[in-house]
Amino acid sequence: MIYANKIEILRQLHYLKAFGYRYINPSFGSQIKNDVSSDIKELEEQIKNCNLCELCKSRNNALVGSGRLDSKIMFISDAPSVSEDISGKFLEGSIGEKFCKVIYEILGLNRHEFYMTSIIKCKIHQNNLAINLSYELCKPYLMSQIDIISPKIIVALGENVFLNLINDLERTNSFESIRGNVLRFKNSYLMATYSPAWVLKNPSKEQALIDDLNKIKGLL
Repeated sequence: MIYANKIEILRQLHYLKAFGYRYINPSFGSQIKNDVSSDIKELEEQIKNCNLCELCKSRNNALVGSGRLDSKIMFISDAPSVSEDISGKFLEGSIGEKFCKVIYEILGLNRHEFYMTSIIKCKIHQNNLAINLSYELCKPYLMSQIDIISPKIIVALGENVFLNLINDLERTNSFESIRGNVLRFKNSYLMATYSPAWVLKNPSKEQALIDDLNKIKGLL
């Protein structure tokens, strides 16, 4: 199922872009949200056929999610990695494999027993100046996934994911003061922690990631 009013929304976005706007009015997000399906199969088709932002031009695959649709826990990353974009599957490559190993060791779940998705559904390229627009346009997909799956626990992997999820991009608190705290979000618990990619670049943070995951073990 394709957006009923996608052409009109695109026309408005391109019109604003021609005048130098780099951000969109939240009402555009509301229009898109109204067109996002609450049926997982239709939602998958919408995501795979989405061309609302420039990321569609450089992707190999638009990724939806992986794992059990009735899972109690949902992990949310920022965007698909290069390996994931090529394969069309989440948790590919060395980073994904190591993360799956950590999840199994701490929570006793293999990659098919938890749900994995991302806010942005296409690979991000470094020179994407309109990244805020991509977050805005992709977020309704994620919110629909959360509504459909209704996880008991949502784990935001990284600061960008957490801040975009709670709509608080101007937050002045440091990520360190937020990370590891269990909050309420919609009908779920929400916790932010480091992303696997960040931990790979900063090995000293691995124990903090492990400690955070141990905190949610008792909530499952």
